[in-house]
Amino acid sequence: HMLRGHDLYTMQDLIRIHLEGRGYAVFGQLARLVSMGSEHVRACPSCRGSAHFCPICASGQPVFFFDVNAYHACGSCGAVYHRTCFR
Repeated sequence: HMLRGHDLYTMQDLIRIHLEGRGYAVFGQLARLVSMGSEHVRACPSCRGSAHFCPICASGQPVFFFDVNAYHACGSCGAVYHRTCFR
């Protein structure tokens, strides 16, 4: 059921991933799906259109919402920044 869609993960699967992390067998499957999705968005011209660009550094390095460790959105205006630039 893991490859058919996000709505097919059970709550128990998500709880066990949270509690057991990499030790839970489903973690590896889910990590591969996330990696494949991320690679697709970065390479696909259509999907790449969802990228934002940091107005602070203006580096041209895209910021995607799924890059949770690198993404920061302003709660007031919605502008998107690299997390390191916003600090």
